Amino acid sequence: MSRDAFEQRLKRLKAADEAQETAQAKAPTPQTGPIRSARAPRKKRSLSVTHLKVLFGAIVLGFTGLVMGGGLSPDGFSVAELRQELIGPDTGKSRENREAVEAEPRYLTLQGWAFNSPGVASAGLPPLMLADIATGFEDATAQTHPAKLTPFTPNRACTLRRPQPEEVVHNVRLETGNLHTPVHAFSNAELSEALIDQVEGLMSRTKRHYKLGRMVDSQMAMVDVFVTDTSAPVYLVLQGFRAHTIWNVHAAPGVQIAHVAMIGAQSAVAGLTAPATFEAIRISDFVTDFEYGVNEEPRPCMVAPYLPPQAEWTTIDEARSGNKLMENYLYSQTNGAEAYRRWYLSAVGIEPSTNMVAVKHAAHVLVGPRPTAPLAYAPLTGRTAYITNADRFAVGDTQLQAIHQSVLTAAAGGDLTRLVPPPVQGDRP
Repeated sequence: MSRDAFEQRLKRLKAADEAQETAQAKAPTPQTGPIRSARAPRKKRSLSVTHLKVLFGAIVLGFTGLVMGGGLSPDGFSVAELRQELIGPDTGKSRENREAVEAEPRYLTLQGWAFNSPGVASAGLPPLMLADIATGFEDATAQTHPAKLTPFTPNRACTLRRPQPEEVVHNVRLETGNLHTPVHAFSNAELSEALIDQVEGLMSRTKRHYKLGRMVDSQMAMVDVFVTDTSAPVYLVLQGFRAHTIWNVHAAPGVQIAHVAMIGAQSAVAGLTAPATFEAIRISDFVTDFEYGVNEEPRPCMVAPYLPPQAEWTTIDEARSGNKLMENYLYSQTNGAEAYRRWYLSAVGIEPSTNMVAVKHAAHVLVGPRPTAPLAYAPLTGRTAYITNADRFAVGDTQLQAIHQSVLTAAAGGDLTRLVPPPVQGDRP
């Protein structure tokens, strides 16, 4: 592409952008209820981002219409304000205290209990440590990845296999896992968003621009699931609210796992043996633009596993003291949990709270009673993981960087300098 052609395309895109923004400015502001206020207007996008949106849509993905998200939480709080409200300021003594607390095996958050290794999350048991459950644990490292990734197609209909009368159902519900692996799974759309940011950083010609080198946020976390219930064949429902999760299952002697149903972003399961079956529902296939205050309404396929506020949530005290943000959060969480409960009840036939382990974060989860003797830990390395299909997979940062670089170079016609406009020339006095 010549520089003249490049500049002509930018002029056309600029004119289209200005016409769209003029039309949006004339549109009336929608009215909202007393709890959730209207969104703040989006910031004007730079010309380079608009160009890249078209460029990657045409060359990388083969479709148009990629959306650049807003970044506002309910009641108009920015993401930065939300983070500060949830975990406190990132300066001084409060930060040191928070980091010390969050390094503990178990600590309380605004959204309930969180567990770090070697802490073990369970339902109704006193706090446990990994040594109580298993021996020979190997912490996740850059080399901790399955011997084989076997993709499978997630459910296209928002249904799950119904538990049989002789099976016992156990539910695990987490925000994210706490053991990080080098496995990445992501879509072309996610890759395009990351590349748009990368090039916006390049075009800024700022050496320390925060978008320089940005890669898709696609790393999969691992959660150990120790199953010790021998009372009946076990039907596991493993629910990850946000992060991509590899569920590493460890069955105690005498345990029969009949079926595993996963609900989350990208999901994978390892450690199953015949005749166990498995399936997965990917949230983004049914609930788009996943954010608080938008998608918690009842619907036939409300598969986002919201959790109703629990007694130990300190969010409740914050809301009672007049914190509007926490009030909005609880409002959204309560509505979302009820919408999810209705769908779950129709799909599985029981309440989602049945035999439920529900925490914010965890590295290890116990399903069933405390074992009389610790299990022999089976690391993820060497196992086969069955993973919901994705456009792209990578193991390790080297592979991930190579994917970004190859697609970016191809989109630029083999020359990345074409994406960086020349310095603006002007007359000097």
